[in-house]
Formats: sequence, structure tokens, C-alpha cells
Amino acid sequence: MDVKLRPLRYFKAVVEHGTIAAAAQALHVAQPPLSKQIRQLEAEWGVELFERINHRLHLREEGRYLYVHACELLQLADDIDARMQALAAGTSGPIRVGTTAGGIEPVARAIARLNADHADLRFVCWQGEPHTLQAMVDSRTLDVAVVPRPIETPGLQAQALAPLHYVALAPRDSGLDGRVDLATLAQRPLILLHRNSRFGSFERLLDAFYVQGLTPEVVAECSDVPILHALVREGLGVALIAENAAENTALADPQLQRHPITDLAPIDAELVLIRKADVEPGAAVRRFCEQLLKTAAQGTTCD
Repeated sequence: MDVKLRPLRYFKAVVEHGTIAAAAQALHVAQPPLSKQIRQLEAEWGVELFERINHRLHLREEGRYLYVHACELLQLADDIDARMQALAAGTSGPIRVGTTAGGIEPVARAIARLNADHADLRFVCWQGEPHTLQAMVDSRTLDVAVVPRPIETPGLQAQALAPLHYVALAPRDSGLDGRVDLATLAQRPLILLHRNSRFGSFERLLDAFYVQGLTPEVVAECSDVPILHALVREGLGVALIAENAAENTALADPQLQRHPITDLAPIDAELVLIRKADVEPGAAVRRFCEQLLKTAAQGTTCD
């Protein structure tokens, strides 16, 4: 037979209330349908589940076995129902998020704010280089990722978050004091991130110098922040890096200091939120994306 949940719920109620009348009252159903369901269970299995003693129903051996496993099955069904409803509402479930160093702050803030309202959400976080993150989203290893433009992987949908604000990152004994301008930086060896093969932040940073008639000396191009960090620490030069990534690096290494750049406007290359275009995200992922966009828009510093 196909085991149906409603007869098992009726059976469980009869066991726990002792009589058909009490169970019917607790379930808000009439007694005849409840009695019929119990008789059908007995008929389909060819067993007697109860014996009547002093006007109460007592379980036989077959009934005790059924009661134990009916309770387990009904609890599992209730758990599945609650879980599926939470998934549908976007209040439960795993969210797999990737980000480059420049996107760590808005991603962390979005996760914290979302977790405060929906503690059942779970996050799997991954930091990496833009091309790697794009490949992980494309292969569905990640649900979404925050990366700088340009997007080089076909089939990804991108939504802008915030412009990139850059600062200078240098050793504390570099001789730089407080705010600096591009003319000052043009006299120093520079270290830049250069991750993409097409026109991106690297080229726009150089253009900011060229517009002022300055020729910067780029001594190193790095694919990611840890390499850049190590080169700055070794005194190779001054790095130009997104503000929040520089803040994280400086906080982790007291030998380094960040300097605002007075005449460098936000780079028009944007951080973007990417996901696979032909895959409809689940409710939890949609909820995270909405929170991230809201958080990025409210931020007082751009990333």
C-alpha cells in the first residue's frame, strides 16, 4: 500500500488521546471519518491496532510498532515542509558567495545584516581573482560573486554595485605624509593590480596620470592583493589599491599605511555582482543580492 500521512496523523492522535471522541475533538474532525480511517489502516495491513479496555483504546503490539515509526515519519514530513517553505521564502538555505579583495567589505556587511534577520541562512564565502570567480559562477560552484569590470566570461549577468575609490598603500617609513596627489605618486615606483586582458581599472588609473601630463613608473603588475601586499612590504614601491582592500591590508600589517589621493576621482570601472544569466536564483540568493545592492548603495565608502 502507499503510506499516506493523514491516516497516520489520525492514528497518532487516537493513541495520544485514548479515545476516538477525544482525538476527533483535538483534530477538529467528526468521529465517523476518524473511525473509518483507523479501520482502513487495519484492513489494508490485515492487523488489529487497538484493543478496547474500560472504554479506552490500548495499543496492541502491531499498534505500538506503527506508533513509533508513524511519529518518526510525521516529524520528518513536518521538518521537510518547514524547510521547503523556508527555502521558498528565502529565509533558509546555503548561499555561495565569491568576492575579490575590493568587495570584501560590502559582502561582509550584507551577510551580517541578512543573518541578523534570518539566522537559518548559511554562507559559503570564497575570495579569489576575478577570472577564477567568473569561472566558478559559470560552473555554478558559486551562486554569485563580486568582481570588477570587465566581465570576460560569456553567459554571466552583471549588475553594478559601486565605483572603485583608490588610495595609495605604502610602508610607514616611505616619507609620504597624509594625503597625496598624482604628481607626488608619479615620482614613486608604483605597484598596480592588473588582472584583465581588456580595458579595466589598470588602464584607467594610468589614464588619470596621463591626463595631467604625468608619466607614472609602474615597477610591478600583480594579479591579486596578497602579491601586491608583499611587494609593498618589501619596499618595492607604492601600491594603488581599492580603499577597502587597502584598509584591510593596512589593519593586518602595521608596517603599512594608506594615503587618500586628493586628485583621483572614483575609477569608472565598477564592482559588479555577477551570476549565471540562464539560471534562476533561489529565493535565498535573491534575498542576498537585494541586501548587497542596498548595502553598497548606503555605504559611505565605495569599494
